[in-house]
Amino acid sequence: EQIAQILKLSGAPALSLGVFHEGKVVHKAHFGRRECTKPDAPNDESIYFSGSMLKILTVSTISKLAYDGVLGWDVRIREYLPDFNRDDDVGRLATLRDLIANTTGLTGGVFYWSQQNGELLQKKNELLRMACHIEAVKPFRTGFLYSQWNYVLVHLVIEAVTKKPFSEVVHSTMIQPLGLKNTTFAIPHGPNTISPHGAREDGSAIKIKINPWTDESGMTAGAGGKASLNDLLTVYSKLLHSYNDQLAHNRDTTPESPFVGLRAVFEPQVKARTAKSNNQEYCLGLYKTSLPGNLSISSWNSPLFGEKTPAFGNTLQGVEVFHHTLGIPGFLGSMFLVPKSSSGVVVLTNATPLLDASDLVAQGLLGVLLGEPLPYLLKMANTAPKISSAIFRFIASSLEEDKTDTPPSLPLASYAGIYYNSSKTFSLHVSSLEKGLRISVQGNPRVTYDLEMFDGDTFCLPVKRDEEYGEKGMWPQLLPSFRRVEFEVDKKSVRCLTWHHD
Repeated sequence: EQIAQILKLSGAPALSLGVFHEGKVVHKAHFGRRECTKPDAPNDESIYFSGSMLKILTVSTISKLAYDGVLGWDVRIREYLPDFNRDDDVGRLATLRDLIANTTGLTGGVFYWSQQNGELLQKKNELLRMACHIEAVKPFRTGFLYSQWNYVLVHLVIEAVTKKPFSEVVHSTMIQPLGLKNTTFAIPHGPNTISPHGAREDGSAIKIKINPWTDESGMTAGAGGKASLNDLLTVYSKLLHSYNDQLAHNRDTTPESPFVGLRAVFEPQVKARTAKSNNQEYCLGLYKTSLPGNLSISSWNSPLFGEKTPAFGNTLQGVEVFHHTLGIPGFLGSMFLVPKSSSGVVVLTNATPLLDASDLVAQGLLGVLLGEPLPYLLKMANTAPKISSAIFRFIASSLEEDKTDTPPSLPLASYAGIYYNSSKTFSLHVSSLEKGLRISVQGNPRVTYDLEMFDGDTFCLPVKRDEEYGEKGMWPQLLPSFRRVEFEVDKKSVRCLTWHHD
């Protein structure tokens, strides 16, 4: 009953969950609908976009290739990709270990690859050049900063070394040996594929279009996985079995398992972002929390509750939990693994929601499994949509307060034109409207922003939450400065624009 309530409050149409303990599946359940306008419920074999929850297959593929001598964890990326010619420590020194551990310092830079309606904004053959110009906003190897651009480079390295499409390599290395029936990095087909949605502010859902992140996108290694609940339970239970075996016997292989080198994979590399203490770290494709700790650290719930997020495991001092989340437009998911008891929890949902139901439900199930009651979960679920709405109201009111009657310096037509970033790898096409401007990103008519006059040569993107996240399939953008685009103008013309998008 509580799970159904949490799902309803999130606005997601469907939720699937599974639990295994001592290596055996002990519980599975499904709620809601595969698609909001149809009655069909999800089931054990329904295929969800799984994104980062299948990064472990990417990491395990690298580990297997490293074990076979095809590539190396600590070989410089430039040796595999000679055109990765950044003139900084990332370009000169970064290795696959740095990429997977997210210690390159590269910014997230999601703006450059997808924004609306599942439209790709870069061709695959342009990605390496863009990766050479993405800003490093942390000094190299000084901390953790999660960036999908690291996985873009991983994708390109694997294809360069093996001379095969990324999905083919993962299929032969991991998917086939594990016996997975409904896992793919290609486009899933058939009626048992779960549809992506956006949740409106009133809690209703609308089907959205997202990108399948296939080999042609160059984004497959980090975002392209799709799988059923059954397959994910198989992946994680066999992963834990192999890790425990390799740990216990001080070896890198496990009989009849494709997973190799897992002691290195599960070894912490860096303190996790926002972690207040050293009990939360990032390994190679997995977060590690020594309880008690904030298991929502990578969840959509994290920016909603911030420092008020309750710690999990106050009665479970020192128990190690490895975890990761899924977060792409239209899908959220959470998984927790406990090596000590060979236990795991997997929860999947199908919407960009008002709250991350997968996170709360997964923690609730983990609490039952480990004997840690979590009476606050339903209260959090009731509070989260209100916080989410309040954030957008605050952004809207802040814009309204700062808006002035100062007109633009020049006629609106003077702001029209094509604007390029400094490396000429990305463009914004600006056209004039009757009372504002329109930006078409990369000239794509399906990725547009209509700006209103705001304060002289600064224009603003008004807050239209349901249109952005419901109809256009955008990922929630909570950065207030994202709403402002500033043009630098001299007496007769516009020189450039500044958009704090990241």
